Amino acid sequence: MKSCFLLAVCVVLTFASPIFAQQTPVTQEQDVKIPISVVSGNDTTSFGRLLATRLQQAVSKTGMSEYESYNFVLFPKINILSQDLTSSAPTLTVVNLEMTLIVANGYQSKSIIFNSETFSLKGVGKSQERAMLEAARSLRADNPRLQAFIDKSRQAIVRYFAANCEAIISEAQLMGRQALLAINKGPINDKAITAETQFSWAIGLLYNIRSANYSCYQSSIEKINQILNQYDDFSCQLYLGRARNHWAAREVDKTVAYLNKIPPSQKCRAGVDELLRQMDGYQERMTDKDLKEEVRVLREREKAGKDMLELVMDGQKKETSDMRDARRQETIINVLGPPTPPNRN
Repeated sequence: MKSCFLLAVCVVLTFASPIFAQQTPVTQEQDVKIPISVVSGNDTTSFGRLLATRLQQAVSKTGMSEYESYNFVLFPKINILSQDLTSSAPTLTVVNLEMTLIVANGYQSKSIIFNSETFSLKGVGKSQERAMLEAARSLRADNPRLQAFIDKSRQAIVRYFAANCEAIISEAQLMGRQALLAINKGPINDKAITAETQFSWAIGLLYNIRSANYSCYQSSIEKINQILNQYDDFSCQLYLGRARNHWAAREVDKTVAYLNKIPPSQKCRAGVDELLRQMDGYQERMTDKDLKEEVRVLREREKAGKDMLELVMDGQKKETSDMRDARRQETIINVLGPPTPPNRN
């Protein structure tokens, strides 16, 4: 079912405002897992899909993996070293590939590469396509070298966030301030895209900290709360208005998508509750079971015991395919740089 926005994108503490009254206590010894997504670029071939599946399986074997979330990414870069035909009958195609795996942070204005390593793949088939598929099949998810690479990548992420905790928090604060400046320069609808992007980056950084270095997250909770409260103000101003507009047109899926992006705070609680009451009677005529369940969950989420950051990330992960594609493209460009213009000579 279609749901909206970013960002696309999971995660508990005590907060100052009433929204933060419910919490899930966590000790510093908590086993923090770092979720990694596989980004396969624009390769929609059978080879690209199979390779992405094998890599996702490998990531899952060493810890958590995520789908369509671009906070930490594993990106395969493929070079065809050689492609030859055998002299024997029947003629077969032999391909030798160089696969460079890159683990980086995704969906930010800049990207940091935490680890990279090159692997060799070989495939033989009746055609180039079949040979490429066989090369992808030769990559086993339990390959010891691949597993070691993913483990080392997670360790590198932890070390980076431990060493740069204060700088990363400051960067997230700056993004929050830039978002507020974008809003204050004009009508919120005119500046919404810029502010939305800045908040998305800031919240992504906070989620990265939460995943990679929980002690940093704990020690910076007051500053983190300030950013989340700024996002709360922004989302109440923008998303409640959009939800009302979509509800007026009885576009229930889009209405729910925007309500999902509003934290369950007191700042616009009355407006959200009123809109949900209007939707209650309409649910009886809804045929989409998934959508009806989403509306029910939306009403119950305040009781879930999640913290602000987790709720915001849950809302941002409900995106349209166009928005996910845009995020993927930005991640690819951030990790590998802009595409090389075609040679016109």
